Amino acid sequence: MLFGAGNLIFPVHLGQMAGGHWFTASSGFLISGVLIPLMALLAISITHSNGIYDLARPNGHWYALIFLILIHATLGPLFATPRTATVPYTIGIAPHLSANNNTIGLLIYSAIFFGLTYYFATRQGRITTLIGKLLNPAFLLLLFCIFLLAFIHPMGKAGSTAATTAYLQNAFTNGFLQGYNTMDGLASLAFGITVITAIRSFGLKKQSSIALATAKSSLFRL
Repeated sequence: MLFGAGNLIFPVHLGQMAGGHWFTASSGFLISGVLIPLMALLAISITHSNGIYDLARPNGHWYALIFLILIHATLGPLFATPRTATVPYTIGIAPHLSANNNTIGLLIYSAIFFGLTYYFATRQGRITTLIGKLLNPAFLLLLFCIFLLAFIHPMGKAGSTAATTAYLQNAFTNGFLQGYNTMDGLASLAFGITVITAIRSFGLKKQSSIALATAKSSLFRL
């Protein structure tokens, strides 16, 4: 649920820009792109929250409501949702079309993409089956092939690649921002209750056991 286009593209782009400073930049990326989302999941588990509103409710009703709206707006129409269509279009289709046709091409692609998304979203029972049994194994297999090819035929040596100006002095900060741009920190707050509910379905009742299971499962993400 959390592994999206940003997780696949940003680390590669980060390595290209950071060059020899890749370790420092990666450290910042891992904190904002992995550790903070994990902490968000644990926060929902430990506080017995049923979602973002419950988590923020101790700060006041209006704060919790505004916080809920802003997060879902960010993950929805403002940033993350449009990116789910524009990224695959830019990578897979745009290079095969002329610049003049890309606007109408993106419009048609987005209509088809979000039409299919809506169709499957209204059939939630099937989504879980498709993601768990079909899409995830296929995705992991393709991802393994990409990594294998990258190790066999690397584009260059990370230690000797020149870093861009932004990463010469602020590698950690820029890496941190790249990790934040995956939006997993926000997504974990929105998806957290789904993850916790899935863990509870395995028969775990105690909050301490649920939090521990959440932490263990997150090791795969690390």
